[in-house]
Amino acid sequence: MLIVLAVALHWLHRTQPDWAVAIAVIPPWWWTMFAAIALVLFRGRRGEWLWRGAVIAWSAFVVLSVPETWSLARHAGRLVVPADEPDGQALRIATLNCHLGDSRTVDDLLALDVPPDLILLQESPGAAAIERLARSLYSNDAGFLAKTGTSYVMGGDCSIVARGKLEAVDAPSNARYRQAVWTRSDRTRLHVFSLRLSPPPIRVDWWNPQCWQDHRARRESHRTDRTVDGRDPAPTGE
Repeated sequence: MLIVLAVALHWLHRTQPDWAVAIAVIPPWWWTMFAAIALVLFRGRRGEWLWRGAVIAWSAFVVLSVPETWSLARHAGRLVVPADEPDGQALRIATLNCHLGDSRTVDDLLALDVPPDLILLQESPGAAAIERLARSLYSNDAGFLAKTGTSYVMGGDCSIVARGKLEAVDAPSNARYRQAVWTRSDRTRLHVFSLRLSPPPIRVDWWNPQCWQDHRARRESHRTDRTVDGRDPAPTGE
């Protein structure tokens, strides 16, 4: 049973079908904790080869389906290329939800040893905090876009800060994103987006058909929210 569950969950998280989003929305690491407890409880109750097979299956699930595994590995191995290396071509991107526009959250970015090249903010603070962040990180060379007025309506409650020049690109009044053309120091130009999606429904009553319908409806609304000119502008900050 545990082997089948590991294979099925890996398939769900990889393919993300709309009909199963009520299950796929659960973080993979949560299933790993459930499996670890089950493996401890059921060891010795079935054949040893079945138990070992389940351990192998869930170990593979952790490696292939749990994003935090690779994040921790990168951190432990210090795989990030330092920005001051002559041949370093690393592009550092930070994305941060500022929790109802709390300007204090951007201070976390100021504490980084190496400033990111591109910052994508959601639930953005006001223009003063965005300008302070840009000036602190990139001196007077920074370009910045900040929310103005009721930005949930105007531009999706998002901001973009970058090392280089930013040129705002118009978006629909009901858009949940901000977009800009970013010109880097090497003159390359990138079209960048900062996107904020509404959270998924907080319900796991899988025996109720309405639960599956609500999750699927939210997935469809997310797909609409992140569509720009009829296409999905991946990758974005969310």
